[in-house]
Amino acid sequence: MDERLLPLPDKPIPQGEHILVVDDTPAMANLIAGYLCEAGYNVEIAHNAEEAWESLLQKLPLLITVDDFLPGVSGLGLCYRLRDLSDEGNIWSNTIMIADNSMPEHLLWGYRQPLISIYLTKPFNPKELLWSVRRILKTSSKGDERYRI
Repeated sequence: MDERLLPLPDKPIPQGEHILVVDDTPAMANLIAGYLCEAGYNVEIAHNAEEAWESLLQKLPLLITVDDFLPGVSGLGLCYRLRDLSDEGNIWSNTIMIADNSMPEHLLWGYRQPLISIYLTKPFNPKELLWSVRRILKTSSKGDERYRI
């Protein structure tokens, strides 16, 4: 499915205070959400890009963790659509891609994606996930510059 099939909103979207976890494997989504909840974050789960998009159109999360391989629209396709939401072509910068593939060339590809803040591979260390979340939120909230669409 093409990421352009996710419709753009016709009005501004309010800012939420949660993290959106997007993973098609319920056990992995619950694991990630569990780590984040234990660290004190409010979490919402979506199991595909379409569910994530519906959530995003209601309230923007502070950050998104997204699986690279989702049914239908891919995780990267969702990231491209987030970019399309932005004013003046700015890139949504609060995204952690969590990928199944840890081959060196795939890692290099992930690190070079401007749509992705941090690229983690499964299995990941929970401390690495939490460090990544804190780093992104700290960086994005300096001077109240948190990215808003």
